[in-house]
Amino acid sequence: MTTDILTAIGALVVILQAATRIPRALTELLRDLASVVAAVRDLHTTLTTHQRYPSSRNRTARTSARIRSRTSKKRT
Repeated sequence: MTTDILTAIGALVVILQAATRIPRALTELLRDLASVVAAVRDLHTTLTTHQRYPSSRNRTARTSARIRSRTSKKRT
């Protein structure tokens, strides 16, 4: 009987210690996912821009500025 009570108390302590770590772990996970989402958005923008304007070597400075302004407007 005493052993069962001590086992239950020990298990409760372990569970509570693990539960206190969950909010911090979730915060870190969400922060890391935000970085991944931003990277995927940048990749998508780059690929989309490249498909629209495949001959990037022949661009003038004016055309490049126009493309940059279009992609920056989409991000906001």
